[in-house]
Amino acid sequence: MKLQHSLILLLSFFLLLGMDHNENQDEFIITFEEEVNESLLEELGYEIVEQFELFPGVVVRSIDSDVDKISVLSAQAAANFTVEENAQIISVASSNKNWGIDHLNIPKSWESGYTGKGVKVAIVDSGISTSHTSLNVAGGRNFEKGAESSNYNDDFGHGTHTAGIIASTASEASGVAQGIELYAVKTLDKNGYGDLMDTIKGIEWAVKQGVDIINLSLGTDNPSTALKAAVDQAHERGVLIVGAAGNKKNNYDTPMNVQYPARYGSVIAVSAVDQNNNLARFSASGSAIELTAPGVKIYSTYLNNGFQNDSGTSMSTPFVTGVLALYKEAFPSASNLEIRRMVQTSALDLGSKGRDQKYGFGLVQPPIKQSTGDVPVHSFKDVNPQASFAEHINYLFSRNIITGYDDNQYFKPKDSVRRGQAVAMIGRSLIWNAPKSETGYSDVKSDYFASGYIARATERNILSGFSDGTFRPNAPITRGQMAKIIGNAYNLEREYENVFPDVNDKTTGAEAIPLLVELGVVGGFSDGTFRPSDPLTRTQFAAIMARLLNEGLRL
Repeated sequence: MKLQHSLILLLSFFLLLGMDHNENQDEFIITFEEEVNESLLEELGYEIVEQFELFPGVVVRSIDSDVDKISVLSAQAAANFTVEENAQIISVASSNKNWGIDHLNIPKSWESGYTGKGVKVAIVDSGISTSHTSLNVAGGRNFEKGAESSNYNDDFGHGTHTAGIIASTASEASGVAQGIELYAVKTLDKNGYGDLMDTIKGIEWAVKQGVDIINLSLGTDNPSTALKAAVDQAHERGVLIVGAAGNKKNNYDTPMNVQYPARYGSVIAVSAVDQNNNLARFSASGSAIELTAPGVKIYSTYLNNGFQNDSGTSMSTPFVTGVLALYKEAFPSASNLEIRRMVQTSALDLGSKGRDQKYGFGLVQPPIKQSTGDVPVHSFKDVNPQASFAEHINYLFSRNIITGYDDNQYFKPKDSVRRGQAVAMIGRSLIWNAPKSETGYSDVKSDYFASGYIARATERNILSGFSDGTFRPNAPITRGQMAKIIGNAYNLEREYENVFPDVNDKTTGAEAIPLLVELGVVGGFSDGTFRPSDPLTRTQFAAIMARLLNEGLRL
């Protein structure tokens, strides 16, 4: 009865608030911690309007608001669910030639052969004009006002303008990634308004279609448990989600916080800049900002087969979405986390050094091939591009897993790879957020470049130090130590098998060596030995890591 009483009180709390400007003020979204209690809702007389699929949540319609008002706050604190208004969500645009294409060096990416081919992108917005000759829509769905239908035609213009920035084939307003499969998800009406339920249903539909990227050029000032659950679950399923930071509507001199859902960690929040890379006066800012892109007077597709200039973070957001599509084509086997990290590290740093509250990691940049091959190539002065191992080094460098010396001019391929370097490479491949920290080892100080990775690996029992309390970060890593650490990190250990005469059950890495050999990640020598005590060169370790990741084991 306690749960039933709490639910009644929570629903009454929202009913008594007198929510304004929302046509659905008698509808509420309930997000349960575990599973939806349908029988309880039915017993209480609440009609279930919709049930979500990505998380345990429902939309209910209130029938009777004459309930007890006492102890609302205490009941709310004790509940194992949240209740929120099916609140209004609006487009994040402020109406005001697509200079952003050249500004971001997009043509260089096209010259490299990247167009977003094969990448599925969903625009959750006001729909897309079905008659525009510069837009090729693969499919879509309409969730406006909860009336699901197949008519996703845009009657507001915002979604069409957003879609054009990504995929327009018009010469005067070229899109960033014209080769994508474009999906229209209509959740906003002819005035640019929608609600939480429609937006969530649209996100769910997009995930069902197997899209790679979702563009959300919309937002609200109010947090939502249900909306967060939807974007978080989409992210968990491998989808890249890009959200507009939001626009100031009144005093441009006063900072404005990032709106939701862009403020959630699973969403890439995008601010807007002008042609001089200054933050647009209307753009929201804050610690959630991850990237920035052009957003002032962007020329793109519009209703009635037309074009127009618009400004807003709604315009900067699809630039980032388009660039992500180019990266997804360039790195088809990369996870959403890996692509996200690539784009972060390749961004052009603006403002304060490093990530800041105006530009995030900086101005988004597309992938560009500098020579033939499957990935953009970086030329180290001491690495022969024709050498067999050059491909492995380039692969890891392009994913920011390895770095060079002297501003990446030299790789030093014959040098021994150090224990600290090896752990850093493994941590980067696993997309660890591992800032420098204390490690507990007497010879690894907090200012050491790999201290955060060493601390994280130790916490996860991936590695350990020596009996004297040291880690010896500058000591060469041996082939056996490599097998042990990789086996722990990627869960590759199994029962020991006698494969090499110089490896036994007491050998460091013995449990991982057979599987690594079976997968073709590492091999023995011509005399039949493995030589577990031999040190590894930087080239050898790069080859091992590249083979490992290309086997898809991390995913």
